[in-house]
Amino acid sequence: MPARKRHRVSRGVTGTALPPRSAPDRPTFHRLTEASGATELAELLLDPQRQHPVVVVSQWKFKGDDAVDVQDLASKLGDDADLWIVPNGPVTRALAELLPPETEAFRDALRVYPTHLGWTDDPYQSPLHILETPADVRPAVARVLQEVEDLASSRHWAQSRQQARDTTTTTVRKGTVQAFIAEGSRAVIELDDGGQAMVCQEELVPEIPVSWLLSPGQRVVGVVEPAVNRMRCELLEVPSLAAHYPKGSLALGLVTSLNTTSAEVMLYPGMTFALAVGAISTNEMDTVEDLLSPGEAVVVRVGRDAGRVQLTMLDIDDDEPVIPAPVLVAEGTPWLEFGRNLNPAPDEPAPAPDLGGSTELMPAISKVRRGTALRDTQLALESARAEIMTLREERLRLSSNTPDSTAIRTQAAVDGEALARLGTELGRVERRNQQLTEQVAHLNEQLARLRRKRRPLRAGEGRQSASPAFLTANEQVQHDLYLAWVERVPATEKEAHPLGEYRFGDEFAASLNLLPVDKKQKALKAVVDLLSALPGALRARDAHVLRTSPAGDAPPVTRAGGSETCWRLSVELGVEAARRLHYWKCSDGVIELSRVVVHEDFKP
Repeated sequence: MPARKRHRVSRGVTGTALPPRSAPDRPTFHRLTEASGATELAELLLDPQRQHPVVVVSQWKFKGDDAVDVQDLASKLGDDADLWIVPNGPVTRALAELLPPETEAFRDALRVYPTHLGWTDDPYQSPLHILETPADVRPAVARVLQEVEDLASSRHWAQSRQQARDTTTTTVRKGTVQAFIAEGSRAVIELDDGGQAMVCQEELVPEIPVSWLLSPGQRVVGVVEPAVNRMRCELLEVPSLAAHYPKGSLALGLVTSLNTTSAEVMLYPGMTFALAVGAISTNEMDTVEDLLSPGEAVVVRVGRDAGRVQLTMLDIDDDEPVIPAPVLVAEGTPWLEFGRNLNPAPDEPAPAPDLGGSTELMPAISKVRRGTALRDTQLALESARAEIMTLREERLRLSSNTPDSTAIRTQAAVDGEALARLGTELGRVERRNQQLTEQVAHLNEQLARLRRKRRPLRAGEGRQSASPAFLTANEQVQHDLYLAWVERVPATEKEAHPLGEYRFGDEFAASLNLLPVDKKQKALKAVVDLLSALPGALRARDAHVLRTSPAGDAPPVTRAGGSETCWRLSVELGVEAARRLHYWKCSDGVIELSRVVVHEDFKP
């Protein structure tokens, strides 16, 4: 991201100063106090070279807790946008006179001004969010943060696409991917009109190996620079993050960095989000380094809190569908695939975790100094290559002279023998380097696989109590169900999606308590989806009437003279003996939870 441009505070403009190093949590924003300051803001908004969106908050009647918390908003915007506060009245009127019609901010409202100037002709590209009541503040701020995030996403990708286009020639050529070299950072392209070219990682998507974006045999089109035979392929335009990954969906993310308390996870190249340890495991003894590996592809649930992306790895079932990562190059492959991890650099080996007593892989991992052996071999490789280059230059220099001198001929012979010897050594070191590279990749994959197995086990440890907390099974299940609702429904949606009215059938608690811990948690989540009426989650569970036989035209199972019908929904999908939840829709509007059964059980 480009360096931030902080705007000069001029007459009529006040704002908090840039934070001192000792207080980095005080965000910067700009506040207009006089109409004369509107000129500077208007010039900024209309500047075609502006690098960041601008969020304008106009203030009128709402004060204190009823108003927009500008400090909190500035903190959430971070480096993605500039924030300006304007009072309604002379200042907003002065600003309106300097801007195109219907593009100003007034009353209690918020507006996001994109960096492009399309909004000057079409005000709907910069919608005004008017606050009629204090209850409108939170959703309006969430929409503004979403707009800024979408603009940041599209801006980053537009910059990447432009970099891929930038070149010194306009020769467009076609070819076929033949092979990948240099650990996938280079693709060898066989050109249709003869010759070869290279697609390089740093000129396509610098964060991602070329072998993740292209596939052998794939047809490619790009601009070739004849001087260096490098091909630059154009990147596709991808949907915004919010459009590709709706709220509550599962996505693949790449762990780019981590420490004991959090990890950075990349959902789109160049767009990373924090994943806290509490969103991975509920066990207080865990650290992120115990559970994740740098370069690991992980499944995360994409949520939103007040418009900002929130990631979690808790309560994800193995059979839940994961939205594929986007394709970035025409006819290419999704840039991220589960099980395909990015190996850490040789000089930054992945930290060995505390495996809590598990020693399945530790002997193999501890006996291999993964980073050191590979790094030493690569240093030897570079040294041998440099020495060979020096000897070759020496031979060329000697051969360019008239070989009348016996000393010159003797030196040339000695250099030739040394060159041959070093060539043999180079081949041996290159083979060793390849072996160690493959060994590092294998061990890192083993380590990632072990951590994946360990995560759900460790996450479950924090939820289990040593003994029942209630005297009856129904009371315990009621408590567990409430906790499942607390974890399942985001804080911003709890008011809209409370647990509806329900009661337990005679067999429900017993059928639930017979399940293994992981399947019991899945069943409780299914009940939460039903009772809290979470729209997307409930649709995915295929709720339907239970019928008296498998025939599609069989009558439904009913009771109470047909006034109450039994229903059935999926707890699991795509697994053997998948569980289903049976429940009654009662005449008084209450849901009666009947039983958790296997798929083949059609008894109510």
